[in-house]
Amino acid sequence: IDKLALLGKAPQYIQADARNLQELQAAYEHIKRIYPTIHGIIHSAVGAFDQSLGTVSEADFRSILSVKIDLSVRIAQVFEKEALDFVLFFSSDASFVRGAGMSGYSAGCSFKDAFALQLAKLWPCVVKVINWGYWSAGTGETMSERMKTYLYGMGYRPIDMEEGMKALHAFLASDFNQMSISRIVQPAFRNFCSNDEWITSYIDDSEKTRIQLDLSDIEDLSLSSKFENLDNKADKEMEDLLCLLLRDI
Repeated sequence: IDKLALLGKAPQYIQADARNLQELQAAYEHIKRIYPTIHGIIHSAVGAFDQSLGTVSEADFRSILSVKIDLSVRIAQVFEKEALDFVLFFSSDASFVRGAGMSGYSAGCSFKDAFALQLAKLWPCVVKVINWGYWSAGTGETMSERMKTYLYGMGYRPIDMEEGMKALHAFLASDFNQMSISRIVQPAFRNFCSNDEWITSYIDDSEKTRIQLDLSDIEDLSLSSKFENLDNKADKEMEDLLCLLLRDI
């Protein structure tokens, strides 16, 4: 906190078990007394992993899941009526791969992803999910050497802080609601991605215009003659529907 204070105003640190409804509610009320307006929420809790199903206890497995599942639900319960600008869920590529020793963590991340997508349908604010790869800092530093070796063998390389934050800023400014950000080397790259498939997002601040088509005479078309080239592959009802849809553009 002292180091962050050198960059500007010192952040407030409030400790609570966010899996517990009463504790998170109390933390929320404390925050509201200091800052009447809450602009956003970031769920970045990680929890433990690196245990196989054969060795992990039921209590530990429940604890791993709870960090993802219970905390996600508590956020929705406590902040439901808050006029937020955004909610950001930090998830993991573990949602998409079968990582050894990460069953509870993977299950929790999969739940978080699905929960966030559903929350985006219910809340008016922006709700986004970022599925991180392997970081060089934070949790990445605390991983066992066995886990690091495993991830290295899969083709993952650690994301450093500068490139990770740059990618995060680009994601937040984009129109995408979910994105995976990882460092992966060849030849493992082709196991995760397709070299010939790309998505480019352009930010267009200009006024959006609507193309107006003159289809005023659509009702005068002779449908049967205009669709002769389909050789009866499209039935009459679908042809009528297509013309109505085009007329309303």
